[in-house]
Amino acid sequence: MQAEIAPPHPGPEIPSPRGGVAVSVRDVGKRFGSARVLEGVSLDIREGEFFSLLGPSGCGKTTLLRILAGFEEPDRGSVRIGDTDVLGVPPNRRHVNTVFQNYALFPHLTVFENVAFPLRLKKLPRGRIEEEVMEHLRLVQLEAHRDKRPEALSGGMKQRVAIARALINRPGALLLDEPLSALDAKLRQQLLVELEKLHDRIGITFILVTHDQQEALSISDRVAVMDRGRVLQVGNPAEIYEHPNDLFTAEFIGETNLIIGKVRALEGPIAVIDTPQGLWRVRADAPPAPGTSLTLALRPERIRLSRGDPTAFLQARVEDLIYTGSQTRVFLRTEGGLLQATALEAHGRQYRKGMTLGLSWNDNDPWIIPGP
Repeated sequence: MQAEIAPPHPGPEIPSPRGGVAVSVRDVGKRFGSARVLEGVSLDIREGEFFSLLGPSGCGKTTLLRILAGFEEPDRGSVRIGDTDVLGVPPNRRHVNTVFQNYALFPHLTVFENVAFPLRLKKLPRGRIEEEVMEHLRLVQLEAHRDKRPEALSGGMKQRVAIARALINRPGALLLDEPLSALDAKLRQQLLVELEKLHDRIGITFILVTHDQQEALSISDRVAVMDRGRVLQVGNPAEIYEHPNDLFTAEFIGETNLIIGKVRALEGPIAVIDTPQGLWRVRADAPPAPGTSLTLALRPERIRLSRGDPTAFLQARVEDLIYTGSQTRVFLRTEGGLLQATALEAHGRQYRKGMTLGLSWNDNDPWIIPGP
């Protein structure tokens, strides 16, 4: 926190990002002792983009964010903000600001004073500070709470104060280190919507670190999926969800059925694949050659359930049902193993354990992942 708000060092300001790329990372590696935390990470984050770093605890996403902020230095690689190489540049001289998970507010200062603190360090005129602070409090809908101290605020309000304080220096990029993880589910969803609206309103680059796949998919322009210090896949939410590049991404992002198979034959764009559930026909842009071992990913919501349909691709027995409100998760025992389907609540109420159902899907619903 001290590094973020320290008075500026003498010398020219780091310029604001210009052009199409706000942040560029090339071949960044980082170790802590013998532990490899980041290995060969390369990313381009576009100007004005809402970009998420998504992955499980310990995957390296927070370390990468801290390197962007200047709180850590990489062992190798380069980091550019706009056109400027910022390695060795202290945090307060970079054109980014960070919002932390624990808010990092001064407990003895009011909301107004917390947000005003960076401007007072710059010794701006009192009238200018008043104008700027109130503008940013209106941005986060907290102008009526300007004289309260943090102890009188809810968790969501505290986070909005932290966001206003981070934005008041008008950074080129806002770095968000799991800012919603300390909030309850309902408040988290509400603040997520507010965060998206705020991004659309001010138009600067947001970089969010999160382990919550729903957060990342619902709010991001693009997502980088990370595991064990590497970036496995970068794409928009639909690409990440519908077309995972590897087994980790397929399993980490939402629920999925994974089926081992081997290509028997090709019929134009259709691969005929041997699986424990029989022969599957899968449409692919570049189907692998016959004899290739692979894994098929089939999302539960892609499976159509029916009763008494002899044309269904598979017949299966309902082994378990889990009611989740708007949907019911249906676990189905086939001759080749267990599959999971999702039924809308109205349909899910029709199913019972032990019932036999038909399972169908389209040729382009399964997705081919290379390797067993």
